[in-house]
Amino acid sequence: MDLIGCPNAPDDFVVARTCAEQLYGMCETLWKPDLEPDQLFEVIAQSIVNAFDRDAMSGWGATVYIIEKDKITERTLKTRMD
Repeated sequence: MDLIGCPNAPDDFVVARTCAEQLYGMCETLWKPDLEPDQLFEVIAQSIVNAFDRDAMSGWGATVYIIEKDKITERTLKTRMD
């Protein structure tokens, strides 16, 4: 839902939380339809690391889950801790 409560169903990707503006810009630039799981992880990793570097309130890393039909892959990203 958006800020006034209207349902919103995205066609491509969703970003949220403290560095949403930074994430949106990177995801909009790097994401494209039909990415392979490894390509998708690379896009996610680049977007998160870049956004976290620009927003001190975002934290020190992320856990990324790639969900496929037959498996779930979990990877941990560590970003700067200063």
